[in-house]
Amino acid sequence: MSADEAFDQSILEELKNSIANYNERDNEHCFDCVKSEACFNCRDCTYCYDCGDCRSCLSCENCISCFGCNDCFHCRACLFCTGLRGTVENPLKYHIFNVEVSKEEYLQKLAQAKKLGLVQPIASKKNYLNQLEV
Repeated sequence: MSADEAFDQSILEELKNSIANYNERDNEHCFDCVKSEACFNCRDCTYCYDCGDCRSCLSCENCISCFGCNDCFHCRACLFCTGLRGTVENPLKYHIFNVEVSKEEYLQKLAQAKKLGLVQPIASKKNYLNQLEV
């Protein structure tokens, strides 16, 4: 194996089933992400680190299930928030436009956002590849 082939193989192993990403490191099952690292199952995220199940986030760190957030740290289940700061021990949960809401209200607003097409589930790799072939 040549040095170029070994380098290509190491990059592929770091991306683990990710699709259409740019300048990524250690991501798994991500789609259309740019310069993000150590993320799992994210879509359309940029400059994120250690996030999971996030969509359309920018410069977030250690966030899970956040949608359309910007510059948030240690958040869980947030929608369209900016600059929220939780901690590892006490992550912020259930915020919409930086306002804390109940879990029930969050789920209701998330369902409305999905219905309006503001939040979309990630396409599976198989479905994405089938779309490319059409």
